[in-house]
Amino acid sequence: MNMELGITAKIEGEASRVELSWPASRSTQPRSNSMNNNLFIKGWALCIVALVRGVNLPGNSGVSITGPDIAQDGNSFYLTCNCMDFMKSVFQMNPGFSDNFVVTFYSEGQPVFNSTFNPQSGLVCAPRMPFGLGGPQDKAINSNFTCSLTTDVNLPGSTPGPVNSTSDSFFLGFWIAHNPINVKEGEREKLKIVSNVPILCKDVPDCCVTVNLKINGNKNNVAAISTCNYDICTSHWLPTKHLSVLQIPLVANKDPSEDPDRDMTVEFDPLRPAGGGQVHQLLNNLKIPKVDVKIEDKPYHICTITGDPHIRQFQNYNWMIHLYEVGEYLFYANRNEDVEIHGKTWPCNGFTSCLCSLIVRQGNDVIRVSICDEVRVPSSIRRRGQRHVLNWVSQYRLFSSVRSNNNRLRLKVPDGGLPEGTRVYWDDGDKYVQIKFESGLKVEVKHPYDVALYAKITVPPEHARGLAGRGLCGTPGKTFSKILTKGDGSVTICRSTRRGHDCRNVEYNESWRLTKTTSLYWTPPQNNKLSTRGQKLCGCADHQAKEIRENSDDDDDDDDDDDDDDDDDDDDDDDEDDDAAAAADDDDEFDDDEFDDDDDDDDDDDDDDDDDDDDIDMMTIIMMCPHCTDITSALVPGLFGGSFTASKRAISAPGHTNNSSSSSSNSNPTNGCSSDPSHFCFDVDEYMALAKPDPFATTAITNQIHDFLHLLYYPIIPILLPYYQQLWLNLIHLPRPPTLTESTMRPGLEKNVPA
Repeated sequence: MNMELGITAKIEGEASRVELSWPASRSTQPRSNSMNNNLFIKGWALCIVALVRGVNLPGNSGVSITGPDIAQDGNSFYLTCNCMDFMKSVFQMNPGFSDNFVVTFYSEGQPVFNSTFNPQSGLVCAPRMPFGLGGPQDKAINSNFTCSLTTDVNLPGSTPGPVNSTSDSFFLGFWIAHNPINVKEGEREKLKIVSNVPILCKDVPDCCVTVNLKINGNKNNVAAISTCNYDICTSHWLPTKHLSVLQIPLVANKDPSEDPDRDMTVEFDPLRPAGGGQVHQLLNNLKIPKVDVKIEDKPYHICTITGDPHIRQFQNYNWMIHLYEVGEYLFYANRNEDVEIHGKTWPCNGFTSCLCSLIVRQGNDVIRVSICDEVRVPSSIRRRGQRHVLNWVSQYRLFSSVRSNNNRLRLKVPDGGLPEGTRVYWDDGDKYVQIKFESGLKVEVKHPYDVALYAKITVPPEHARGLAGRGLCGTPGKTFSKILTKGDGSVTICRSTRRGHDCRNVEYNESWRLTKTTSLYWTPPQNNKLSTRGQKLCGCADHQAKEIRENSDDDDDDDDDDDDDDDDDDDDDDDEDDDAAAAADDDDEFDDDEFDDDDDDDDDDDDDDDDDDDDIDMMTIIMMCPHCTDITSALVPGLFGGSFTASKRAISAPGHTNNSSSSSSNSNPTNGCSSDPSHFCFDVDEYMALAKPDPFATTAITNQIHDFLHLLYYPIIPILLPYYQQLWLNLIHLPRPPTLTESTMRPGLEKNVPA
C-alpha cells in the first residue's frame, strides 16, 4: 500500500494563525525518490507561507535562554536570549532584511522586560535581561522565563507579515536536586539545594544568604548534622555551570527502636537577606521547595551484660560469654565512631565476679555509672557443694557506726556540663540509668541486686561500617562465628560449656583486660570539654536548631545531712549473701523492649529484701574530671604478707589546697574542672579500687588454679578475719566526697525515664 500524503494549510483571518497537518498512513513498501522530493518541496513551501503570514513556530525555533552570568562590575547578573539561529534564518529568507527585532522576556506568561535589537549580518544576536537593577524581573525569581522575538519579513511576491519565535522555558531560582530522598535508618544522605541565582552584594566581593532548615517531625527520625543554618555564598558560584550547589547532610533516626518505614518532610524558612543592595534584596522572601524524606527501617545492634557476668555479643546474641575474672575490661570500642565502653568487675561471691561500674566515652566526653564507690569486705565463709565460698558485704552493713549519705544518683561535670545532645535519665528508685548520645549510642544500666549491675549497649547501624567494633561485646555487623577475635587481633575458639551456647574462654577474656595506661578509670581524656567530633544533630524545629540538651527545671531536693534509716540487723548479711548467689547464678538477660529480666521466684524474694536497703544500694554517675588535686599513695599491709597500694585523692576543688595532703598540688583549674569550691574532683572508683585488695588476683588464672587457691585461703580466713575487718575499717575513714548540692547539678539530667 502506497503512503498517502496530504498537506493542509489553514490561515485564520487577522490572527495570521497557520495550522500544519500531515495526515498520512504507513506503508510497508519503501518510498520512491519522487515521493520524498514532493514531501520536501511541499513542506518548505508551507513553511514559507507560514513565515509570510506570521507564525508562532512550535518548539525551540532558533531561540533559547542562556545564563545567568555575572556582570563585570559584580553588582548584577543577566539572562541572555540567544537568537543567532533565528537571525540567520531570517537573513536567508530575506537577505535585505533591515527591520528591528522586538525582544520580550516573560515570567510565567507575563511580560517583565522589553528591548529592541537591530540585527546586522555578522553581529551576535544576544539581547540581555538584567537582574539587580530594580526592574520588575527582580521580583520574578523562582519562576519560568521565556524570551520571544518578533519582526516583520517582506518576501518578494508575498504580503508582509510578523514573524514570532519563542524560546523554551527557563527556570531561574532554587530547586532540590533529588526529591524524594531515600535514607536508611542510622545512615546519612545529602540533601542538595541547587540555585542558578548568583548571590551578590553591591560592592562586596563575597557575600552569603542563610538557608534555615525546618524538619517536620521528631529529630529522632531525621536530623541535620552540625547545624540547621547553612550559607550559600558568592564563592560557591560555578561560572561554567551557571549554578551553585549547597549540600546538607541528614541522618535518619538516631533513636534505637524498631519502627516501620516512615515519611518526613524537610522545609526551609523563606530567605531573609540582610543589606547588600538591590541585587541582594531580590532574594528576599524566596522560598525553597520542601523535600520529602523516606526513612527505611534498619536493625540496631545490642550487647547485654547480666549476671556474674554473662555477655551476649552483638553478632552472637544467642551465645553467652562468661567473664568470671575481677578487673577492668574493654567491653566495646569503635575506632570509626570514637567510642569506648569500659567496665569494672568486683567479687560478688566466692567463685565469680559481678559488674559494678561502666564508663562510657564518646570523643572527650566521659560518663560513669558505678556502685564501686562502696567498699566491699569479706564477712563470712560458707560451704557450697565441695567449695568454700567467701562472702563479700558492704562495709556499711559490717560496721553499723559508719553510715552513707551517697544514696542518690550524682553527676560530676566541669563548668560546661553535659555536651549538647547527651541525656542521662534515671528512675526515682536509683535502680535504672539510661545514657543517650546524639550519635545514636544508648547505654542502659540496671541495678537489680545489691552487688551487681546489668547493662545493655545499643549501637546504631552505622557502627557496623568497616567492622570496626571490638571488645568483649564483639563486632556489630559481623557474621556469627565460634571464632573469637582477641585484643591483639589473633583468634581463638569459643569453647562451649555444659550448655550448648555458652563460652568460657579465659584467654579471650584476658585479652581485653585493661591496664593503667589504657583504662579510662586511670587515664581519662586530656580534657573534658565538649566533644569535637563534629557530630552535632539538630532537630531544626521552630526556625532554629533545636537544642538537644534542655535545661532541667526539675531539680532534686537537697540531700539530708542525717540518715533517717535504722541500723541494719544481722539478717541483712544473710540477705546480701542470697543476693550475691542469685546474681552469680542468674542467666537472664534484658528484654529488648522493656529492659527487664525474668527472674525466678527466689530472685524476686531477694529483690524484695533489697528494697529495705536503699540507703546502701548506691549508684553514682560521674562526669570524669581529669585535672584534680594531688594524689597521696601509701603502702598498706596486705592480708597474706604482701602489699597493695592504697590511694586517696584530695577532695578540695581545683586550685584549692588540701592541708591533709603531703605532696604538692598538680591541679590546673583551667583544664576541665571548675574553680567553684562546690565542684569536687573526686574519682571514687579509683580510690576504692586501690583501697581494696583482691584475694583472687587480677592476673589470668584458670579455674583449676582458682580452686587450688581456695583450698589454701579459706582454712585460715576465719583466723585472720578480725584483722581483715579492722584493716577495712581504717581504710574507709579516708575522706569521702560530700553529697552534691543543687548548684552542682547540670542540664541534661532528667528524673523520669523516657517511654
